[in-house]
Amino acid sequence: MLQKAWGTNSVLVLNKGVGGNTLFDLMARRQRDVYALKPDLVIVQTSLNDARANVDVEKFHAQFSLLVRELRARKIDVLIMDGQYVPEATRPQRYGLYLQATWEVVVNQHVPIYPRYTKMIQLMSLDGFKQTDLLASDELHPNDFMYDCTATGLADMIRKGAK
Repeated sequence: MLQKAWGTNSVLVLNKGVGGNTLFDLMARRQRDVYALKPDLVIVQTSLNDARANVDVEKFHAQFSLLVRELRARKIDVLIMDGQYVPEATRPQRYGLYLQATWEVVVNQHVPIYPRYTKMIQLMSLDGFKQTDLLASDELHPNDFMYDCTATGLADMIRKGAK
C-alpha cells in the first residue's frame, strides 16, 4: 500500500512481532530486533499479552514509557497501536488498565496511535459486525478481514504523517 501510494519500490517492512511476547520480552530483544536495524519507523503494539500474563500494570507503564523515549532519542519515528478487542481479554477488568496505560504514554509523549481496540468496537456497534466477523476461530487473533482493516488504517496514518 505504501509503495503504491508513494510510487516507489523502496519500502521495506519487517515484522519483528513474536506471538505471545509481552512488553518485557520485547525490551529484552530490542537491541537486536529494533535498534540494530536502524529503522525509520517502529510500530509498537503491546498490552494484550501483558494483560493475559498478569504483568504488573505500573511496571508495564514504566517500561512502555522507556521504550518510546529510547526510540525517539534514536531519532526513530514511533507509531503506537493499542491492543485489539478480544472477548476473552475483556472479561478481566485488568485489560482496560493496560489500554489506559498505553494511552497515557501516547498522550504524555505526544506519539500517534492507531486505536485498533476502538476501531473494532466501532465496527461491532456502528457497522453491525459480530465478533466472529473480526476474529479468527481461536477468538483471540484478528482474522484476515480485520488484518486488512488494520493494515489499511496504518498505511493511511503513515501516508498522512509522511507528508
